Order: sequence, then C-alpha cells, then structure tokens
Amino acid sequence: MLGPAGVSGAVSNNVESYQRDKLQAAGLAGFQCVIGSDSAGAPKPHSAPFLAGCAALKSLPAHTLYIGDNPINDYQGAMDAGLQSVLLDRASFHKNFPGWRVKALGSLRTVLS
Repeated sequence: MLGPAGVSGAVSNNVESYQRDKLQAAGLAGFQCVIGSDSAGAPKPHSAPFLAGCAALKSLPAHTLYIGDNPINDYQGAMDAGLQSVLLDRASFHKNFPGWRVKALGSLRTVLS
C-alpha cells in the first residue's frame, strides 16, 4: 500500500512475523509497516488489515493506494475499506470478470513511475 509522500506498507494474510521475514529474504524490507492477519485481528478481504495499514502509515483510506494480485482479497477488499485499489494482473487472468474495474499491469514500475 502507498500513502502520501511515498510511504509504503505491506498487508498480508500471513502472520506478521512470517511476512516480515519473507520480505527481508526477498530484499524488500523497506516498508514503513507490515500488517499481518494476526496483528490486524482478521484476514483480508475484511477491512481490518487495510485500515490497520492506513493507521500505521498515518494515511486516510481515500488517500491510500492498495496494489494486490487477488481480485477478492486484495482489490475488492481494499475498495470496500475505502482505499483506492489496483489489481496487479501480470498474466491477464482476470480481464474477463464482468463488472470488475481491473487494471492489468505488467509491472509495479508502471504504477510507481
């Protein structure tokens, strides 16, 4: 998730400690916050993890962008929590969902540049 002034966080359905270790191992430890289903009290698509991430980033949901690759847990969950949302659809798996506002991205660089 991206908040104002480029602050970033990760929201996961994994437990927070596991996700922190996973991000560290992948060389992606630079997030200002990491929210797990355990620390949020509920898994995605519930609004709790998204709102916990916004609180940790000190960002209003409407001013926060969430990028995820699952149409229900990520995209719709973030939208329902009041965040702006982009579905990362690298392989165009979800382009035929009727009614979904799906944005196909080849890379996160497209959003960040």
